[in-house]
This record gives sequence, C-alpha cells and structure tokens, in this order.
Amino acid sequence: MSAVPPIPDKPELAFRIGITGTRDISPDHRESIQAQIATVLKHVRERINLELTSSPRAAAAFAGDAGALPTPRLTLLSPLAEGADRLAAYAALAEDYKLFVPLPFQQGEYEKDFSDGGSLNEFQELLSKAHAGVLTLDGARPAGPLCSIQQARSYEAVGHFVVRNCDLLIAVWDGEASRGWGGTAEIVRFAAASRRPIWWIDTRKPDRQRWIRRFQDVYGSPDHRNAFEALNAYLRASLEPPKIDLSADHRGLLDKLAHRIFGAPRDPMPDYFARSLPRKPSSIKEAETGSSSAPARPSAVFRAHTRLLRILSARPMQAWRHCGKQGLRASLMKAAASSPSAPEPANPWREPQDYWRRQYAFADERAEVTGQRYRSVYVWIFITIALSLIAATAALTVHPDWKWHTIFEVVAIIIEGVGLLFILFLLLANSSRDWHQRWIDCRLLAEMCRGQRSVSRLGWTLPGQLVSAMAVPSVQESEDNASEIQQLPHHQEHRQRPESPERATWVAWVFSAMLRAAPLPTGVIDKAAVVKIQETIRKELVRDQLTYHKRTARRLEVAAHRLAFLGELSFGVVILIILVKSIMVVPHAFHEPFGHHILASLIRALGFVAVLLPTVAAASVGIRAYAELTLLARRSRKMVKVMLGWYEDTKRVNPGEPVASADLGEATHTVVSEMLLETDGWAHTFRIKVPEAG
Repeated sequence: MSAVPPIPDKPELAFRIGITGTRDISPDHRESIQAQIATVLKHVRERINLELTSSPRAAAAFAGDAGALPTPRLTLLSPLAEGADRLAAYAALAEDYKLFVPLPFQQGEYEKDFSDGGSLNEFQELLSKAHAGVLTLDGARPAGPLCSIQQARSYEAVGHFVVRNCDLLIAVWDGEASRGWGGTAEIVRFAAASRRPIWWIDTRKPDRQRWIRRFQDVYGSPDHRNAFEALNAYLRASLEPPKIDLSADHRGLLDKLAHRIFGAPRDPMPDYFARSLPRKPSSIKEAETGSSSAPARPSAVFRAHTRLLRILSARPMQAWRHCGKQGLRASLMKAAASSPSAPEPANPWREPQDYWRRQYAFADERAEVTGQRYRSVYVWIFITIALSLIAATAALTVHPDWKWHTIFEVVAIIIEGVGLLFILFLLLANSSRDWHQRWIDCRLLAEMCRGQRSVSRLGWTLPGQLVSAMAVPSVQESEDNASEIQQLPHHQEHRQRPESPERATWVAWVFSAMLRAAPLPTGVIDKAAVVKIQETIRKELVRDQLTYHKRTARRLEVAAHRLAFLGELSFGVVILIILVKSIMVVPHAFHEPFGHHILASLIRALGFVAVLLPTVAAASVGIRAYAELTLLARRSRKMVKVMLGWYEDTKRVNPGEPVASADLGEATHTVVSEMLLETDGWAHTFRIKVPEAG
C-alpha cells in the first residue's frame, strides 16, 4: 500500500466566490449582468496574480518549491438554479474557475424546479462540469402542510452553505425584500452578518455595483470606483501576511541583551512554518502500518511544570513515582492512537475533517512544546529564587566559630550566583525564543482548527465575527482606507498595511488562508450520513473534550488546593516557631542561661526554619498565581457544562427530518463558539503573565 500523501507545509493559495441571485432576470439585462459577473471574476484572478508579483510577503507566504509562485486555485460555488446562478457558472468556466455545486435536494427532486427540457439539459450539462465537486444536502419537500416550510428551509440551507464557504459573495439582486424564506435578500443579510464581503449587482441597473460589508450599505450611494478599490484592499489583506513588529513586546534591558546574544525573535508566522509538517499527525494512526509517530518533546529542564503539576495532583503515596520520564502526553498519545476517530479512507487528507485534523495536530504540537517551555521557565524561576534565599539564610544561621563556616558561606554564595545566572539564562531564552507569546498563538490556532474540524463535516465554518475580531486592524479597516490608497502609486499600495498590528493578527490570517485552501465536503448528506456525522462529532470533539476537561478540572483543583494548603501550613508553623522562640528567649533575656551555646544554636535553627517556610510558601503562591490553576479549573468546569448542553441539544435532532444537518450544525456551531470564546478569554489572561526579573 502506498504511503499516506502529505499536504503542503503552507496553505495553498485559493479563493472562492459564491453566487446568490434572483431567477427572474429581464432578457434585456442578461448579457449585461453576465458581463458584470465576468468582470468581477476576471478582476479577482488578475488582482491575485498582481499581488503575488508586487508583494514579496504575499509571494513568500504561498511560494512553492524553489520559491516558485503558485497558481491560484479559484472556485465558484453555485447551486445552478435558473437565472443568476447559471450566468455566473458560465462566466466562471470561461475564466478558468473550478465549479463546485451544492444542491438543496437530491438531484432528481431538484430537477423538478426547472421549467422545461432546455433548462434541465442546461443544468445537467453544467453539473457535469463541476470538477471541484458536488454536495447534496438533506433538504426535502415532504407532503403535507409543512411542505412549503421545509422547501424554504432547504433553499435557505444551500444559500447559507454558499455564504459560509465563499470568500466573496456576488449578489444579483433588485434590492427588494425576499418573496419567500431563503430568498436573495435574506442570504445577503446573512452574509453581511457573517462578515462576508458582498459584490452587489443591481438587476434593475446592472451597471450599478456596490461593495457591501454591512447590510446598511445597501442604502448608501453607489460608487463603482470605490467598489473596486474596496475589493482590491480586501484581496490585499487576504493575500499579504501581516508583518508583526515584536519590538513593542520586548523593550526591557534583558530583552535587548537577549536579542544581542541570541538574536531578535523572528516573525511569528514564518517561524510557525519554519519546520516542515510531520508526514503524519502524532495523534493519527498510520493507515498502512498502524504505528504512531513520536511527538516532539522538549528537554527535561523544560518539562518541570508538567511534572510538578502531576506530583501535586497525584495521590500522596504515588507523588514521587510521577517524577519519572513517563509523561501525561505519552498516555494521551497512546489513547489517541487507539481512537476510533482515526481516518478510514486510503487518502485521509481528501476529506475536510481530516485536513483540519492534521492542521490541528501540527498547531497543537507546537503549542504543547512552547507551552511546556514557557511554564517551566516561571516554575524554575520561583524554585531557584527560593533555593537561593534558603542558601543565603542558611549561611547566616551558622555559628561563626564553626570550622566549616567559611566553606559553608562560599558554597552558599556559589548557589546564589549559579541560581541568578540560571534565572538570567531562562529569562534570556524566553525573550529571544518568544515562548510565551508563541504558546498562546499556537494554542489559539490549534483550538480554531479543532473547532473547524468538527463543523466542516457539515459544510459549516467558524463564526466569522470571532475570527476577524482577533485581527486588529481588521480587513474592514483596510477597506476604509481605500480612498487614501487610490492616491498612491501601485507599487506602494502593499506598504500601506499598518506596520505593527496586534500580535494575534497572524493567527487569524493563517487560519483564514487554511480555510480557503481546505477541501469542501462532497457526496450526499442523508439520514445515514447525519447519524454518522453526529456520532463522529460526539466521539472526537464532545466526548474527548468532556473527558479532558473533567480530568483537567480535578487535577488543577487538587494542585491549587495543595499549594494553598502548603502556604497556610507554612504560615501556621512560622507562628508556632515564633512562640517557641519567645518562650526560649524572653525568660533568659537578663541573665546567662544554662546551656547558652546549645540554646543559641537551637534559636538559630528555628530562625532558619522561620525563613525557610515563608520562602517555600512564597514560591508556591507565585507558581499558583502564575499558573492560574483555579481560573483554569473553573474554565474546565464551564466547558463540561457546554459539552453536556450539546448532548441535550442534539437529542432534539431527528436525522430523518429534512435539513437535519442544519440543526446538527447549529448545535455544533454553538458549542464550538463557546469553546473559542473561552480560549480567547484564556489568551487575554495569560498574555500579561510574562516571566520577568525581580
């Protein structure tokens, strides 16, 4: 059996255009409307090629082997209904676009919509040219009083599919309200709410074209020139990666020293793709061999956080057994290798869910490695500070007449010096390698890929509002500056992107590029398919996440409780020691005590313990505060409730009902949105927790 084919290490350059529009187009306007659609399609293709040649960053982001410029993969999504859908299909085929056809019903049922034999033959001819694929949704027109409602829902489902999976929607529309559920006006409103850009061609005046990002833009004054400028700005923002200026995050003296010694942190997006993708995700079982590739693991020094957490959360008599090399990730990888959610087809990257599974594994591996390194940095800092302070205190408590006193002081000084140098090394390494921010970025990207993996089975995508909210400045801001861009020479246009966008902008950009390049689902969604998809989502998203968050919440709560108990116990013991010292010292304050030297040594020892315990308590409090154990435990408890809510919602989904996939998609979309919101909140919490000196 042949080896599993890899997918490209970088997102493929792709762009999808959807079409929605009326069926009733005046014969006098048909040629004009088709020409306007062809103009937009041609402009997109030419503009993409122009951006690749004029923007080095765009060319580098999508460059193939030996730096060759890629050939854009352009696709039109059209249900091939009479009217605008077919005009766009003919125009797309003439411009070398691939054709993808989503059908609201089974083909035989859908063909009943066409008025005559000529229209039917035209549909079948175009359908045969759908080389990008065909997806048949589970719409239906059942007999009875609900026929019209279910039919409208079916048309709405296919319109929403087009909107969710396109990068630009062409709307051929008269600007009037819809005459039925799922009409053009409703699809345009849905697209605007989903932050999909819309190119509106008015059927009453085909030369009247407008760029829409909000539904309120429908009522504005048309400006043909500004529409093309906005389209150019949107394509530029989609193709040219944001250049992140990391200097704003690294301004201290230690940062400057780290950059001088180790070099400045690299641009996070090229650095993400610096190492080629593994030939196979660590969490997927190899089809032909049954083996599982070993995950990337940091050195033992940078696994301190994982081991400490396992020790704190283990049973008391089993804590030390967790200091061995076996790690939690090894057990998770073993469970993943035997998971029934491993891909079944011979080519596991052909289906969208398996494409996203691989992308998730890639991002998750980087998040795990950088996260362990960053968290181990602050664990070692607190431990080293505590050990240095203990060594210094121990040297002060030793009696000066002891013959080993000088050697003991030298050893203490060496421990302090080595400890400070170790802390300096950790701070410099974290600053130069950017582990803290890379961990957050990769975790955000991994969670987005995880969520998309589940909803992609149903042809859904992540909420555009959440993804675009991560990118500041957004694409919308680039479009708002279109009037300024038009006054500049073309070769300077690509320089007008803000020089220092928000850090997470590259994450949103990479995910959007992945989304455009991902394969679309094909085949037929029927009752059996809905049952299978529901079971698969239950296994690989909800059940796995439910188990993970239950286990994580318990471990974090136990670890936080033990760290807090350690601090409280240390505080109580220190109070007891002070009382004992008072009893020992006060009665002998005005005369020579019996056994003076023994008593003095005992008092010094108690003083050392009185310093030792608060030091240990301070280190435990610092680790607990930096790790946010309680906050993360509450987050996991909340996610458990979200997962259980998905179970309750899907109980109401009847796979045999028309458009059951839309109901299942809505429930899955909701739980994925909740996961992303929680992840975004987590990221904002940890962005400020950078290890620092002092």
